[in-house]
Amino acid sequence: MPTSSRFLSLPIAVGLFVALTLGSARAHAQTVADAPPAPIRRHVVSVFPLGVAMAGLGIGLSYERVMSSHLSLSGRAFGGRRRFANASSGYTDFAVELGGAARWYFTGHAPNGLYAEAGVYGRGSYYQYDAPSAQAARQLKLEPELGVGYQFFIGRKHRFTGDLGMRLRATHYPAATGHPAELRIFGVPTLRVGMAF
Repeated sequence: MPTSSRFLSLPIAVGLFVALTLGSARAHAQTVADAPPAPIRRHVVSVFPLGVAMAGLGIGLSYERVMSSHLSLSGRAFGGRRRFANASSGYTDFAVELGGAARWYFTGHAPNGLYAEAGVYGRGSYYQYDAPSAQAARQLKLEPELGVGYQFFIGRKHRFTGDLGMRLRATHYPAATGHPAELRIFGVPTLRVGMAF
């Protein structure tokens, strides 16, 4: 190859290399820009009271794991009591429950923002009736639950969370002396405080 051709091919090769490098860098930058933001925190552990709207008392513990910018999965354990009464009689429901839920964050910044949630919970109940003639009853059951809420970070370092929501829970109560079987749907406001990491 003549010397002049070698000198001409060298700048061309360098130019092609620089062009390809800049093109790859721009494509990578565009991909990063288009990608959803990484979650600030991927784990949230919360405690919450449950059953205020159902004249109940109890405490629960939940763990939430962020799976993507929109989706998280959670597990929950709860124990407490609920009191039901009318003009003629009443009973108390002592219960423990375990279950899980999937949560979809509309903002795309899980675990922060507005969300919808669907879950199912296994519940073990012991019903104690006021009427002396009514025998106590035990029941194991699955209860579906739907909810909406808003979870937010507290503090600059995003170490703590607050969560306000509303849940709709369907539950079936067994028949007992003086008490027919019934299906009830409750609206339950929830308040959670937690730690994110």
